[in-house]
Amino acid sequence: MWGIKKIAEILFIVLALLIIITVMFGYSSTLKESIMKFFGFETESERIHEQNTQAREEFENLLNHIEKCKSSKDTSCGCTFNIKKFDKNQIIMSRNVNIQVIDVTNSEKDEIIKRVNFGIPLETSEIKNTNCYFTEKLEKKDVNVARIFFDKEKPYLHSVGKVLFIPWQKEVKLNTGYPLYKDSKGNLCWLSEKATEISECK
Repeated sequence: MWGIKKIAEILFIVLALLIIITVMFGYSSTLKESIMKFFGFETESERIHEQNTQAREEFENLLNHIEKCKSSKDTSCGCTFNIKKFDKNQIIMSRNVNIQVIDVTNSEKDEIIKRVNFGIPLETSEIKNTNCYFTEKLEKKDVNVARIFFDKEKPYLHSVGKVLFIPWQKEVKLNTGYPLYKDSKGNLCWLSEKATEISECK
């Protein structure tokens, strides 16, 4: 007769095999998550929830910096904010009516670019007109929808436009020291990394 120890070892091996088979052959995510939870591993949904919670906190931090920068008496200056804290599974979307942080986990970039309403909005602010950027010469460029991606080494603004009815796409790497810039007219836009010698808005 088998002892309790032997039975426990067999059960452990069977469950370990179940995990391997589930991961390799992609059985239902519910089963996969149940097995992961049973063994005390972090599940995919828990990981996404944690990332999104952090993204909400960082977005709130971004909004505070935007408001501080807008209310500053200084102009022609940069707004500090650690924009690199967002994850590749989120984007920031700036439009003329609002600014949002969106969960785009397991989404193809082409789909995100094609559709304005894509992914799961995590937080939205009614801050208007941040759908623009400043070039290295601090020239203001307006875009219809500014999407900030974090899937590369540096965050970048992706925009889509048309020239003589021909669609074009542009990527602008953002300045990580001063991701936003406030010009002499009070316009607040994203700032190209190529812009240098920027002073901070106090």
